[in-house]
Amino acid sequence: MNKQILLIMVSILCIGISGCGNRGTDKSVKDEAYALLTAGEWAHYDPNLGEMEILHFTEEDEFSYHCACGEPIGDSDLYDKYFYDGNGKIAIGCSFDKDIKDIDTEILYLDEKTLFIRMGEDIIEFFNEEKVKSIWEDGNLYNCDTCVEHMRDNDAYDSVVGIREDELVISPTDYDADVSESAGYLRNEKIAEDAEFYELKVDSVVNDSGILEKHACTYNELSKEDVVNMLDASDAAAYIWYNDEVEISKIVFYGAAIVYE
Repeated sequence: MNKQILLIMVSILCIGISGCGNRGTDKSVKDEAYALLTAGEWAHYDPNLGEMEILHFTEEDEFSYHCACGEPIGDSDLYDKYFYDGNGKIAIGCSFDKDIKDIDTEILYLDEKTLFIRMGEDIIEFFNEEKVKSIWEDGNLYNCDTCVEHMRDNDAYDSVVGIREDELVISPTDYDADVSESAGYLRNEKIAEDAEFYELKVDSVVNDSGILEKHACTYNELSKEDVVNMLDASDAAAYIWYNDEVEISKIVFYGAAIVYE
């Protein structure tokens, strides 16, 4: 009897040790979120850099976060692996230095096109490059410090489709009201009580050689009523900022016109 108890205890201990030794993603996790998470690369446009930031989770538990030029974002070069718990939580870690603290990451929203996450202290939205045809403007616009300042440190860039009391109805930037599929990617995000609304209009003139000759930014504050009237007429592209409660704290509706001469 005592031998049987001892054997059971040893077995339990062995299971526990083997479980601790394997911190990779549980390959038995077959939920839809994991399949979406590892389906391609996720991109976020950073106007500070004037290029895309790329986030990648592979089925081999590999993690990378870098700009389109290949340089790491922040100290992301210290991290090369992740652990997904199958329940919306991700720990991003380091395989070569156990003393480097994991980055705790939470999936706030995920579908085929959009990955909206809290990564450490940052809240940021990415889109699947293979699913969303981006509409980023001509790179010359971002040579203007004034324009960049109005867009700086945004958390998302989306199409805003409507406003309902304390929520915005948003979609990836490839939203098309005439395409029925677009309705499947709409989502509502809560607006903070002290949210600020602005409109940024950018007008540029580019010559035949592709050189920017004239450039002007117009930046105005909007009331909530202005936003309602704007969105009643049409959807609009916008830069969005979120507070710590994942509420929209600032939104800049963005429009650009480029004249080629």
